[in-house]
Amino acid sequence: MSKANVRATMDMEEKNEPEHYGMAKSVNPVIYKAVIAGDINGLMGAIDPELSSLKQKVGESNNATIDFPLTDDEGVVVLQTDAILDTRWVKKGSRFVEESLVKWKRLPVDDATWEETAILQDQFINMNLENKVPVKDWGISGACFTYERLKSGNSIVHATIGTRNREVLDKLLRFRSSLIDSVDENGRTPLSYAASIGYLDGICCILDLKAFTECTYNRDRDGFYPIHMASRNGHINVIQEFLRRCQDSRELLNPKGQNILHVTAENGRANAVSYMLKISEVENLIYERDKDGNTALHLASRCGYPKIVSILT
Repeated sequence: MSKANVRATMDMEEKNEPEHYGMAKSVNPVIYKAVIAGDINGLMGAIDPELSSLKQKVGESNNATIDFPLTDDEGVVVLQTDAILDTRWVKKGSRFVEESLVKWKRLPVDDATWEETAILQDQFINMNLENKVPVKDWGISGACFTYERLKSGNSIVHATIGTRNREVLDKLLRFRSSLIDSVDENGRTPLSYAASIGYLDGICCILDLKAFTECTYNRDRDGFYPIHMASRNGHINVIQEFLRRCQDSRELLNPKGQNILHVTAENGRANAVSYMLKISEVENLIYERDKDGNTALHLASRCGYPKIVSILT
């Protein structure tokens, strides 16, 4: 069966998904919370209620009740003020405005945000902005489920990669294969994002699922392939993995016509350049020019990386 057919088979029942399925605003908040917290039991329970019910019967569900953020019918978080932790005056342009540090209801104190006091008074007319509650009285929450992640529109698969929890990532992608096509606010695919942060285990998790091998050849919004993201940040172990699994990925070019050696040299990643030159197939890239006629040596020289210039000469 071809890769395309495998993907089609996995996605047969997913055609009715909303266009932005997998983003915080459209996903089941219980699933999103479990993903961010790395709660594999909570995730499986949300995905498979039958499994959750079975666990309750055998006495495996002794977890404390979690207060999830309030959401509307579409899964969008509805913010409610809980307390004012502090106030400050900040200069914005030519004027000074008062801001209040707001503790939001059902969200940990870590997610308190600075908001303009005047706007708060307009939006929450019944809130007492005079009584401040010290931060120390709330304690510090260890949860990494943040309102900022929800507000920025992160996809749950990107958020999972950010927590570096392979087990949750694997369950999530098997549960909903179309999540592999989601992009974050920077236009990065899940594989590109994992490559950019050097998350080798996550990359292996994605590529071990045979239907997703093609993701190696998917560009992000800026026209970079995942191996370019690893090269730009000098993640040698990730570059090695891509070259091991997809040898022709060394030939992939970004919109500037640059290969992985160009990208690595231009970003000053001396160790990665040195590694690449030890591979005969990649070493040949040293002579290739981008759309502006630059070799990797030209870029290193122009960007002021003498160590890389020395390596390439």
